[in-house]
Amino acid sequence: MNKDHNVHLIIRNTRPDDIEEIVKLQEESFPVLARYGNIWHPDELTSHLQVFPQGQFVAVEEDGEVVGSASTLRVTLNPEYAEHTWNHLKRHFYRP
Repeated sequence: MNKDHNVHLIIRNTRPDDIEEIVKLQEESFPVLARYGNIWHPDELTSHLQVFPQGQFVAVEEDGEVVGSASTLRVTLNPEYAEHTWNHLKRHFYRP
């Protein structure tokens, strides 16, 4: 990562070739969550690109290194906003 304080980031939609770097970044950023498998996996990120590509973003340094990501989902909840967990949503809206 560039140590210059005048770094220019590019925010763009995620591409399939970013997925490996996103997973690596999550493992480095969230080691405890990664240990328990509570990070996005390559097949899930691929599914996001297939289902909602316009909601997937990466922050990329000028040299092309992915230094951040945002993965969003579209979900429909019933009007009563039923109780749900992150793992339930992750399983329910994942499309292999």
